[in-house]
Amino acid sequence: MTEHPAKDCTAAEIAIFEQIAIGQDRGHLLTSVARLVAMGLVVACRGGWEVPIPIHVQWCSWCSENITDEQLEEGPDSPAELLAALKGLLAYVEDKGDAHGFHTAHESDVERARAAISRAEQGQ
Repeated sequence: MTEHPAKDCTAAEIAIFEQIAIGQDRGHLLTSVARLVAMGLVVACRGGWEVPIPIHVQWCSWCSENITDEQLEEGPDSPAELLAALKGLLAYVEDKGDAHGFHTAHESDVERARAAISRAEQGQ
């Protein structure tokens, strides 16, 4: 079972981490994300925040193991939108990951992402 990357954080920090992970950085101030930055869970970029690729893939793996279809349907994004986002992330990792040593270091996470995509496509 994959651990949530922010498992040692407060509920508020987890909520902020997940907002940033799905691209909904709402202009969080450094004071709000300081611990996430210190833990390496988010980094500053282009006037906002983003989750580094290895952490994002770990979070996607956790989501695929822990989030139900019903929960996805209740969320702000449809399953099709989330599947498209996961495909986009996987394509980016496969394209850029080797330059950062990610693809080979986290092959099992990449394989889990591929499997999650396959399961989702078969369920559609």
